[in-house]
Amino acid sequence: MSSNRIIQKVDLKKTVTKGSQAVRLSAATVTERWTRPAFAVQASKDSFTKAVQNAKKPLPGGTTEIVMREADHTSENDKRDHYSGVCYDEQGNPLGTERFARK
Repeated sequence: MSSNRIIQKVDLKKTVTKGSQAVRLSAATVTERWTRPAFAVQASKDSFTKAVQNAKKPLPGGTTEIVMREADHTSENDKRDHYSGVCYDEQGNPLGTERFARK
């Protein structure tokens, strides 16, 4: 998992179903490296939700929340326009970082 630890987040008030898992969506507003203003969270909310809904790759087992850490971007490892989200279990333990392609 990236070392850009999420310090603060906001609930997007969205839930998606992935397989049999109901997953709550949130967005990081403060990490070890940056602060995201509230208007940026709102601007990405619907697109992030759609990207998670359309993702084909299964989530890590036990995922109950995905926190959007990075807004849509490309990277050296993934040239697609995508979001990076950290998956958490019910106890708030991180399960890993996943990429969700923006279509």
